Order: sequence, then structure tokens, then C-alpha cells
Amino acid sequence: LKTYNIALGEYEGAAVLHYNQHSSGIATIDKDGSHRKLSDYTVNEAISCKPFDALQLEFDNNVKLVKIDVEGHELSVLKGMQHFLQNEKAFLFVEINQNDKVIIEFLAQFNFHRLNIRANDYVFSNIST
Repeated sequence: LKTYNIALGEYEGAAVLHYNQHSSGIATIDKDGSHRKLSDYTVNEAISCKPFDALQLEFDNNVKLVKIDVEGHELSVLKGMQHFLQNEKAFLFVEINQNDKVIIEFLAQFNFHRLNIRANDYVFSNIST
């Protein structure tokens, strides 16, 4: 297991992590700190952002399971995984709180199909069973 102190998204560069130090479920990321509802957050922290595909080079194509729980940032993370989605066989566990149809359609173009759903937790795969 290896951890990285970065945010995943569709671009590489600087970002701002906004979170509430009193609630772990309240957080968001944006490029320039211009998030509309900053009053919900108590901390604004400069962070680095990279696409998953930039990190995957270190994984030796050994990733078969990806868990995504990013509080509304799902599509950006998935857009940063396009090379992985196109070229690897895997399972994705994605917590989706909004835009589920957009995310389902996005993954379908890479032959990832929804296998299961429980509450907001979706399971996708492009592995034939």
C-alpha cells in the first residue's frame, strides 16, 4: 500500500481544498479558490492535483480495484483516468451523490457497466462475467 499526498482530478497543477474541520463529509476542491459556498468551510488549503493516469505509471498495470469517494468531484477524477479506463480491466466502486446519469454515460463509453447499486454506492466493471 502506498499513499500520496495529492488530490486526483482531470488536470495537473495547483488546487484549493476547502473543508470543515468539524465535519469530515464537507469538503470540495477547485482550481482557483473561487468555490461559490465558501461559508460552509473553515479551512482553505493549497494542494497539488494530478490525474490518476499520471500516477498509474507507478502501479505497473496492477490496479484491478479503484474506490472513489470524493464528495461531488467524481467526474473530474474519472476524466483524469481515461487512459486507465480505456486500457485496463477493473472494478470501480464509486460513491455518487449527484450527476449519476452523467457519470454512468461517461463510464459506458469505456465499456464500464453498472453491476450493483446500494444507496449512493455504485459498482462498475468492464470485466466480462
